[in-house]
Amino acid sequence: MKMIVQILILLVFVSGMNNFFLLATPSLAGENEIPTLSNDSTILEHPNRPVSSNEFVSFDNQLSSKNNFEIQLKQDAVPIENSFYQFEFPNNQEVLYRKELDSHLETCRIFLDGTFFAEFRTNYRGTPIVWPICSENGTIMTRSYPMIEDEKIDELPESNDYEIQYKNVIQNALVASVAESKDHPHQRSLWFTHGNVNDCDFWALTDSSIQSKITYIDSFLYENKGQITKGVRLFVDGHWINGKTKQPLCGERRVISFGQIKSEDLSIRFIDYNVSLIAIDESVSFGDTKEGTFGVRVPGSMDVDATRRNSNWKGQILNNWGDLNEKAWGKRAEWVDYSGTVARRLNSDEIQKYFQKEKKDDFELTTAGITIMNSPQSFRFPSWYHVRTYGLFAVNPFGWKDFEPERKNEVDGSYLLTKEKRENFDYRVVFHDGQFNSDQLQALFDNYCFMLKPVENP
Repeated sequence: MKMIVQILILLVFVSGMNNFFLLATPSLAGENEIPTLSNDSTILEHPNRPVSSNEFVSFDNQLSSKNNFEIQLKQDAVPIENSFYQFEFPNNQEVLYRKELDSHLETCRIFLDGTFFAEFRTNYRGTPIVWPICSENGTIMTRSYPMIEDEKIDELPESNDYEIQYKNVIQNALVASVAESKDHPHQRSLWFTHGNVNDCDFWALTDSSIQSKITYIDSFLYENKGQITKGVRLFVDGHWINGKTKQPLCGERRVISFGQIKSEDLSIRFIDYNVSLIAIDESVSFGDTKEGTFGVRVPGSMDVDATRRNSNWKGQILNNWGDLNEKAWGKRAEWVDYSGTVARRLNSDEIQKYFQKEKKDDFELTTAGITIMNSPQSFRFPSWYHVRTYGLFAVNPFGWKDFEPERKNEVDGSYLLTKEKRENFDYRVVFHDGQFNSDQLQALFDNYCFMLKPVENP
């Protein structure tokens, strides 16, 4: 009852506000207590100045310095030019940092409080992905295969603190990769694709000669900061390209918010991932298949099957219904948590000592977890979770027949996306150090549902 009263108070307080990012934060009273919403919620400030590279965000381009982000301040609430969608922001309250079209952009690195969080890669072998991703403690939070195989670690620059940090992140990813199984190379850290879109496979990406791709068009961003919550929001436009005809099937806007909630009782990082899809020339069919859609691949030492490879490694899957491990597969749920053992972050000296070891899987362990929350405003909420004990962790709103085979003759999860209808897919991914119990996770989900204003798609 106390939580409900607090929620109602906060809703009344923010009802007249047009804040676009986060409106409130949860507070965990203790390790085994149910978290409640804070009464002294902080509305995020909107700075009227360009992003400063020495504060919460740093941008990096792998190709050349002339292609780095050039941030432009736009204070008027006007439609964004040269974008597939036209977005307007209410009452001129938003400060937008606009990045103009740059087809050579490869990466956008996010630093919160000067500490590396995540890197968005616009095109990794045909798919936008987020990798690497670190918890607040610097833990590598997703599988690094196959990306780590393309990294030339010895050649990474170290001319400033951001580059030094990033090199250490990649070195730690190499350590963590010792526990990884080299299966399903299309499962790349964190991604959004689907296995059957007009009979094109954007999920498996098996044949490069006819590979269907999601291409980057344009991006822009803005930064918010507050006493409790802060973050960066990245907008990315793209096209889903038919690998056979080379023509776009549908257009997308990805709105990816990288944030952290930090108080005396709670400290987590999160990624809010919103994808808006619309057909371009004709209706597009999303087929009924389990091979999709919003996916994360957990670290190798965290997956439930990891204990078979090393008795010190272990993992657990838990959903809001209390289903554990393989029983959570194919269930519709509000949230699912995947927690377990992960490699502890090593500093530079520890990295050097580690590489001198003969037994490479003997690295120090800590506990961490990933929770994927399905927004009630997302398409087909609650969706099915395609979560496997070998480490795949995905939400799929289409694979009805696969997830409920006993009804395969009476149901059809396919969907026809028309030009007149835009569909939104909304998820929050929480990265937490330590183990969270069901009550804590449910409170975080309740806070996400009630206190987060959705991305506006007019």
